[in-house]
Amino acid sequence: SSDLYLSEKKDLVVADFCCGTGKNSLLLSEKVGTFKKVILVDINERFLEIAKKSKINAKEVVLVKGDILKADLTCEADAVISLFAYHHVPDRAKGLYVKKVIEVLKPGGLLLLGEIYLPTKEITSEYYKYLTDTIPDGDMSDSLRTFLLQTAESSDFEFKVSQDFAHTQLKKNNFTLLESKKIWPTTKKFGDDIGMFFEVWKLNTKV
Repeated sequence: SSDLYLSEKKDLVVADFCCGTGKNSLLLSEKVGTFKKVILVDINERFLEIAKKSKINAKEVVLVKGDILKADLTCEADAVISLFAYHHVPDRAKGLYVKKVIEVLKPGGLLLLGEIYLPTKEITSEYYKYLTDTIPDGDMSDSLRTFLLQTAESSDFEFKVSQDFAHTQLKKNNFTLLESKKIWPTTKKFGDDIGMFFEVWKLNTKV
């Protein structure tokens, strides 16, 4: 897990892309100790206000409101958190998203990437319908069910990126894969490269 790669580092600077309410930075800070600085980036001001109050274990918390592809980010981060954000970016702009990661990472820094790898629209639809069917009724709200079924039927680019596409793009930009773990589904319903993954990538040098 990500804390194993960061636990021995001191004065960590972390950037959290499309951070939402800051939960991921909060959980990471609880595992590895106090950050020197955390930069929280999101387009939703309400989410940032919640994140600001979330008691992230950091000496300095910086809030950046705006589109991640256009945000002015100047720092040398030890790690970038990107959980389920990359697939929201159109394919034509995914390269720019990776460039933004490189822009803030120091050489040797880590990209903590959570992604749902789905190579085609047909598999995307099947995946989200299967996910809807497997969530216990007690954990399924009406709004979540509606969201998942709408996602399954969407014809938009969102929620669809293949593992091959992502890995090729990151390797082309001088990242090395340190760890890739499939989180869901744990059954053989889909191929080994399809589903929810957590990955750790290391930026070798700036390109």
